[in-house]
Amino acid sequence: MCQWGQYEHLSGGTALEVLGHYDVSYLEELKRFVPTLRALLPRRMRRSTSRFIKFGFIFFFLGFLTLNQFGGSNENGSPDDSSVSSHPSSSNESSALKGKVSSSLSGERILQIDANNITEILRIIHELNAGEKIQNMDLFGSNFSSNETVVIVVQVHDRVEYLKELIQSFSKAQNIHSALLILSHDVWNDEINKLVRSIDFVRFMQIFYPLSIQTHPNEFPGQSPNDCPMNVKKERARELGCTNREWPDIYGHYRDAKFTQIKHHWWWKANKVFHHLEVLEDFQGLVLFLEEDHYVSEDFLPVLKLMHSEKSRVCPYCDIISLGTYLKTYNFEKDGHQMSGHFYFSPGGHGYRPIPIRRTLRSRRNLLWAAKLFSSVLNVFKKVESTQWMSVKHNMGMAFTKELWRKVMGCKSSFCNFDDYNWDWSLQHVSLSCLPEGIFVMLMKGPRVFHIGECGVHHKKSNCQAASVVKKVNDILKSPKTPKFGKVMVVGAI
Repeated sequence: MCQWGQYEHLSGGTALEVLGHYDVSYLEELKRFVPTLRALLPRRMRRSTSRFIKFGFIFFFLGFLTLNQFGGSNENGSPDDSSVSSHPSSSNESSALKGKVSSSLSGERILQIDANNITEILRIIHELNAGEKIQNMDLFGSNFSSNETVVIVVQVHDRVEYLKELIQSFSKAQNIHSALLILSHDVWNDEINKLVRSIDFVRFMQIFYPLSIQTHPNEFPGQSPNDCPMNVKKERARELGCTNREWPDIYGHYRDAKFTQIKHHWWWKANKVFHHLEVLEDFQGLVLFLEEDHYVSEDFLPVLKLMHSEKSRVCPYCDIISLGTYLKTYNFEKDGHQMSGHFYFSPGGHGYRPIPIRRTLRSRRNLLWAAKLFSSVLNVFKKVESTQWMSVKHNMGMAFTKELWRKVMGCKSSFCNFDDYNWDWSLQHVSLSCLPEGIFVMLMKGPRVFHIGECGVHHKKSNCQAASVVKKVNDILKSPKTPKFGKVMVVGAI
């Protein structure tokens, strides 16, 4: 919830500027209030009291904010960061719920499996995959509406610290209780399982990639003993007589299982979710794909749903909605200033076409106009563009439906045989070579999903702590110099 301090810099602006920084649900209430107020006044008084109404409206709204200030948040206006839980119950009740969740899936027996006991791990993951056990349905229900529910799928490896931050960000997200969270693992890890079982703010399910290098350490799709070393030259590989000596990739490298597993896992989990989960058999809604080293803003779900509801109007040809960007590629402060007086939608990605807001509260008819503006502005985003999907720009926070996946499945040979271990490059190959119309994306320029992974398969640094990156993200989200990510519109200056 927004805090009063966020509005101090708007003291010289208009009520519309303030409203542009507030929550959509409250704007809906105010939108209905304004025309009602005018209708109650005699016609002659509507002109003579326009100033009174204008200032009365401003004070009413500011008073509403002040009352809302004391709605139960801490002094920073955000949930307590000390716990993953955000369920609205007492601490004792929360602990009881966590215990129930932890014990509902075979309890401690699962959390104590020896990571080297491959036979037992395989048995358990096959059991869990077949069981499709969804936790917390007793708290949040068993209905998965295609219109109301967003399925969030997270690809998880072994970076516990990053995953903890992602789960923490989920716990603060608006309407997270309406989602279904699916965590897809390629490593059996007791610490990760224990962390996941502590979740009590959303329905969730764990699925396990059954062909991982953990469960197949000495055979395909893991690394076989007779596989060629990744960086050996082809001539040397022939001398060694290794199994895949004749098939280096286009860069001259031989297959490395820890890299190729990422692509295999990505395909398996998407196909599992869209085609092989009984609980989602009739689900036609959005599926959002994330990874363990991502971090979400508090409003990522309302924004995603709003974009999805508007897609048929503003971008009917778009297949994917993208919520993410990389911190180093986006100028938050610059875009925040550019958006100060305009709405944007840019089909084709060839630059933005601004629609100026020329009227202000100084107009005699401004109050009624403001009410109409509230109605129309809810259908416009801060800064949205559509363009052809590009792997290096639009691979984070991707959401799409079963309709696109059916098209991609028709190109599975193109995806699987493409000579690259990156799933996103392989998907781009499908878009360019197999789908006649290609894949198009609708994206928010003000991101709702962030990448916090400093270390991983592709990157090694001396400091892999997530805390510093998370702090940077939160500083960006809270900064008055950047667009307010919790809101889905910008309304004009004086």
